[in-house]
Amino acid sequence: MSSDMMHDRSAVVMLYDNPHCAGPARIATMTYRPSDPYAMELRFVDHGRTVTWTFHRDLLHPSRHVDGMDLDVEWTDHIVRITRRSAASVFVRADSISLNLFLDEVFSLISDDAAATAAARKLDTVLPRLLNER
Repeated sequence: MSSDMMHDRSAVVMLYDNPHCAGPARIATMTYRPSDPYAMELRFVDHGRTVTWTFHRDLLHPSRHVDGMDLDVEWTDHIVRITRRSAASVFVRADSISLNLFLDEVFSLISDDAAATAAARKLDTVLPRLLNER
């Protein structure tokens, strides 16, 4: 992997509490870390505390679907609705330039093959340690 691929990527997006993306907005940060190639983070402040939602990166690809997650992402027209089953929904404008540039970069950075290789490499470092603990 090139050293450029090893750097975390982040984008600032605006979160709204309604599907019209109108009214007051909260600033949120979306982060992708190549060290965990299948994960994406959404971090924002809610009622004075920092909240981090971690979810499968493919949920942010409009043509992919991942089942069995605690978090759902729904793309409609120009809005991305992100719902955590144990919390409320938040909305992000899907036509946001920062969101689209971020997603283009993340999905071009690492293919599924590269993600599998990175995951296998991570497993190779953890597995021997787990086996020695027996």
